Amino acid sequence: LIGRMSEDIDIKVVLNPPAAPLSRKFGERSRLKALHDRIISLFEQLELPLINKEGRKNPHIRDRHRYCLIGARYTSSYELHASLRPELQLELIERRPLMPFEKRTFGYLYEDLPGILRTTEVSIDCISVSETAAEKVLSLLRRCAWNWRGYQEGEMDQALVRHVYDVARIAESTPVALDAAREIFPALVAKDRAEFERQNPDFDSNPVLVLEETLVQARTHADLQARYEDTLIPLIYEARVPPYSEAFAVFEDVARSFLAACGRRRPSIWAAEPGKRASGQGRTELSGADGPVGCYPLAESRCVRFRRRPSRLAAVSAAVRALSTLPSGRE
Repeated sequence: LIGRMSEDIDIKVVLNPPAAPLSRKFGERSRLKALHDRIISLFEQLELPLINKEGRKNPHIRDRHRYCLIGARYTSSYELHASLRPELQLELIERRPLMPFEKRTFGYLYEDLPGILRTTEVSIDCISVSETAAEKVLSLLRRCAWNWRGYQEGEMDQALVRHVYDVARIAESTPVALDAAREIFPALVAKDRAEFERQNPDFDSNPVLVLEETLVQARTHADLQARYEDTLIPLIYEARVPPYSEAFAVFEDVARSFLAACGRRRPSIWAAEPGKRASGQGRTELSGADGPVGCYPLAESRCVRFRRRPSRLAAVSAAVRALSTLPSGRE
């Protein structure tokens, strides 16, 4: 789908409900910690030592073990390219996807590229292409805004521009996935607003406006374009690599479509304090497969709620469309 090298492995962790009630000692935090400890021990068994990161612990844990970032050094058989990090980066996030998983099968890249018969195959449940596209648009714009507005401490991820190329490739190869991505984009914005509360006060107050303004900046941002050319392009093994202007034009069209799904927001609506539930006005609550994932405002005095039940894209889509017909003040 996307012919690009990456040393990152991103894993969504979904905790299954226990067969019987667990004591506080074996709650979610303990279960996640046990998982992280087990992965660290596997790295050691595979002779992939954890590296010492100046100014940051490794592994980096936050949000009561719901987030874990592990960096492990690997030995390269060849001289490392400047675009490649000398480490594997494993990121685990406890977050239930909004859409069903998609089963994917893959093998070794050195066998697939020349068309050699695979000696090993692995099948794994993956985040859907639709949800991946929506997350990539949101990630690039939110994180660029965080840095460009002066709220981020330290440097921006030099490889963040990868999302521009990836979304452009998804739009080209799997355009049908963008319709579903557009439907869930407002819920992802709401979830990021809650998860990264106080990281960027502007995003807290009016996330859609911040994303729209950042999209305009990104079109001609010199540093983003430079990272595309010197960091991203060497990692792409497609026959043709589009220039930044071409890839970003596709990314921008997709992003504007997703942002339009959020509708126009009045700052007074978005300004409700993140992390706290409003009085039932000006927000819509959407749920993942095991409960609410976030709220986003649509119009004052209008609210649709999905209780704790399996999420279905059709239900989300129908609810969003139904908002225009809901009488004021009703659920």
